[in-house]
Amino acid sequence: MDRRDFIKGAAAAATVVAAMRGEAGSFTVPKGEKIRSALLHLGMNMWGGYRAPGEAVDKDLKYGKEKCTTDRELWRKLTAHMQKRRFNHVVIDLGGGVVFQSHPEITLPGSFTPQEMRDEVKRLASMGIEAIPKINFSACHDAWLGIYGRMLSTPKYYEVVRDVIADACEMFGGPRYVHIGLDEENLVHSEKNPMTIIRRGELWWHDFDFYVKTLEKHGAQPMFFPTSSWGKDQEIFYRRVPKTAIMNVGFYGSFTTREEFMEKYAKRTGPTKYKRRVPYMFKELSERGYGIVTCVSNWVYTGDKKKYPTIPTGKDFPRDRESIAWAQRYISSETVPEFMLGGMVAPWASVVRAHEDFWIDGLNNFADSCEELGWVGA
Repeated sequence: MDRRDFIKGAAAAATVVAAMRGEAGSFTVPKGEKIRSALLHLGMNMWGGYRAPGEAVDKDLKYGKEKCTTDRELWRKLTAHMQKRRFNHVVIDLGGGVVFQSHPEITLPGSFTPQEMRDEVKRLASMGIEAIPKINFSACHDAWLGIYGRMLSTPKYYEVVRDVIADACEMFGGPRYVHIGLDEENLVHSEKNPMTIIRRGELWWHDFDFYVKTLEKHGAQPMFFPTSSWGKDQEIFYRRVPKTAIMNVGFYGSFTTREEFMEKYAKRTGPTKYKRRVPYMFKELSERGYGIVTCVSNWVYTGDKKKYPTIPTGKDFPRDRESIAWAQRYISSETVPEFMLGGMVAPWASVVRAHEDFWIDGLNNFADSCEELGWVGA
């Protein structure tokens, strides 16, 4: 398959998806045909802050990575395993792991070149795996933007955003949608960054509109984590978020019953009224006509961190499989069926040899849960 054929294939896929939209404009899928996806990190510069050349390092603060550490051989091994376990989709978190042709100044050593990325997207397509880019525009997950992350909501920032979206859409051959993250933009999740910038109110929505309209110019629709923006004011959310946006709803932790889930979630989120409503958000969102893709993970665990100082595996924490399966069943059962688009597993780990077992466990646990649900793949 050459690049022209791939673009034709992407256009055909977009036509099929358009035909599957419901009256509200959202994505819908026939019963049993679901997205089976993984969030695969190409780069890891979504945590920590930018450090300019010459700036001193403060040991009490968090900084982004200074190079791309992705093990290409392991990357190919993981994608081969995904094909074996019948994944049909992958969200590639760019995170500073690819060269943006329009802004090579934010490139990290070891990043994929634009041609490498194009070749990888085509390779995955030949394996039956649709690849879409993830470009996290949350103000506390944008270390990959380099110095431009310090220019949030300025004319220069908007210029760079337009450029990197255009670059990503070109490298991915015209993806039908683009994941834009937008999670955890608050003080708690950025208090250790060397610079903390948080948008609120109308400014946040202004920038959200900008991302969506920019994507629309490239024929792409947004996918994002809705928890933060939905939680602040549901009615504003429903007015401002187009029905074509895909909701990537994340729930994970060590629980296997509804009672345990509700109890632990309430403790974790506190007494705030809207936060107590978050466990019901997938039901409400789907009733409003938004397509839902689950986000489950084997990352959150309870255990002896001295005994397991690195990322654990399913062998160390056997409840991972049960928790993932339960979360998938629960969210699926609570979502309006025609808007249950499928799921995604997000191990939240770099693609390096030390994490290989953790990645394989996450992929297997998720694939097993899809089999139990009868999700044969779209």
